[in-house]
Amino acid sequence: MGQTITYIVPFQYPTSLPMEVDYRVMATFLDFYLVLLKFINFKLYSGHQLEYPPIELDNSTYQGY
Repeated sequence: MGQTITYIVPFQYPTSLPMEVDYRVMATFLDFYLVLLKFINFKLYSGHQLEYPPIELDNSTYQGY
């Protein structure tokens, strides 16, 4: 016992969204950005002759180091 406990309280975000922000524009940008990142990953993998999306490894055959 005798230990000091410090509680961290999260910031209380407002429950209402501001009306002056156009969320449709933000959603459109997010869609564009996700497609762009997928394309960049595809080009990087293809440039190194790797398969995209990457093959998931089977953990049962993994030997580790």
